[in-house]
Amino acid sequence: MINFVIGLCYSVTGIAIVLLSKPLVAHKIGPNRWYGFRFRESFSSEENWYRINEYGARRMIPWALFLAIIGLVPIGFAMLSPYSELLCGCLTWLQAMLLIPIFQAWLFAKSLSIQEQAS
Repeated sequence: MINFVIGLCYSVTGIAIVLLSKPLVAHKIGPNRWYGFRFRESFSSEENWYRINEYGARRMIPWALFLAIIGLVPIGFAMLSPYSELLCGCLTWLQAMLLIPIFQAWLFAKSLSIQEQAS
């Protein structure tokens, strides 16, 4: 039963992140304190805010979809395998993979900062 709950949490989290990323890609969320990729460089200009958030959200969506799909694995194995708890334990690192697009967005923000300084 715990595997079903954990798998469901992964899937729901992945879908929620995709839904939250869509407005960032569409430039519908302006600079704010709560929502988006909020690096120092994001707040240096409105143009940077939209560029960084679109870039980060476009990188976040595939990882979040992957998390949602992988979340289905423990749900399926919960009923089929006596080793499903072991499998579920092996998948606990999956949330950490969402740090990859955050790091990519941070690097992009730094590159914008370097370009601005060069101009």
